[in-house]
Amino acid sequence: MVFREQGIQITGSIGLNGYDELIRVQNELQSNQEWEIALISAGIPATILAPRIAKTTQKVAIDFVHALDMILDGEEYKLSDLVKKWNDQFS
Repeated sequence: MVFREQGIQITGSIGLNGYDELIRVQNELQSNQEWEIALISAGIPATILAPRIAKTTQKVAIDFVHALDMILDGEEYKLSDLVKKWNDQFS
């Protein structure tokens, strides 16, 4: 809904859960010609995947970092709180 309000049409999404899935996601994006811009929000795997996709498809692939979280959660999104919560699990 947030993107639609800005005139952006989402054509699909692909789950990426860690390094083991990089090749699968890369293959999916390369074989699918329905997209124009890939917004990749997947932590460190995104920093690997975005340049690969851009190079192999000649399309725009953006490492979206935490921008998606910020768009969806707005003022409620606080990375420092998430990091603290994560670290507290192991204390």
